Amino acid sequence: VDPGYDTGDVLLARMEPGAAAAREGEAVSDAPERMVERARALPGVLFAGAANMAPFDPSTAVRSFTIRSEKAPGGEIAARATVYVVSPGFAEALSLRVKEGRLLSASDLSAGIRPLVVNEEFARLYLSDGLGTVGRRIPGLVNDQPEALTEVVGVVQNLLKNGLDQKPVPEMFSLAPPGRLAGWYHVAIRTK
Repeated sequence: VDPGYDTGDVLLARMEPGAAAAREGEAVSDAPERMVERARALPGVLFAGAANMAPFDPSTAVRSFTIRSEKAPGGEIAARATVYVVSPGFAEALSLRVKEGRLLSASDLSAGIRPLVVNEEFARLYLSDGLGTVGRRIPGLVNDQPEALTEVVGVVQNLLKNGLDQKPVPEMFSLAPPGRLAGWYHVAIRTK
């Protein structure tokens, strides 16, 4: 069974920097960015990134929303998906397989829209109305800015994050702005 990611030559750690960072007088909000920068500078590191998810981690965030669809009664689909917040480099560290479009990048942080990567199951369930997947804009996905547009920039293979015996579920990967992963997070490092 293909889990949709590759763990070969990957180091993964769950980080909870709150108390340690406070003792050292460091800002907790930028700890993930500093950790990833340090990891990327190490010899033999190919990719590094941080996220609020990892294979077999029980933490899950689910979001409900609506998507416009000409084929749906009333013109909208009631949707639900697991939401992951990732930094640039996390998907590359786990070797997520791009099926269409691209992965999230650091340049997306300054884009005028909120970029989003979805999995194949998300695309099949919610975006198979003939209007395309990559480039599709979905309003109302950003909690603090309901008017903000989110644009699908890529589709990745389904991940079986919770085990090889699980069925794929719709998943969304959004880019973590600085300070967004401030509580706990995972760091993934792919090495040579």
